[in-house]
Amino acid sequence: MTAHLTPGAVRSRRLPAPHLSCVFSLSCFHGVASMWNIVIGVVFMIGGLTNTLALRDTNSSTALAVVGAGLIIWGGIQLVNGGEE
Repeated sequence: MTAHLTPGAVRSRRLPAPHLSCVFSLSCFHGVASMWNIVIGVVFMIGGLTNTLALRDTNSSTALAVVGAGLIIWGGIQLVNGGEE
């Protein structure tokens, strides 16, 4: 038995359109930004605590580790708040 399809029977599947707030701003990428803060903070902390990297113009690896800790905390706050403004 063969099925006869009318031209309107088979439709292509389209993805839903993005929300307008995501189109006109970066508010839909708040999770990505907070993850970048955390990743960069971890790199700064590891580099500072192992004396591999140092904060520019100070040559202090301890200061870089403190900046890294601040970035990790700030990224965690952004994740918890979920981008609320």
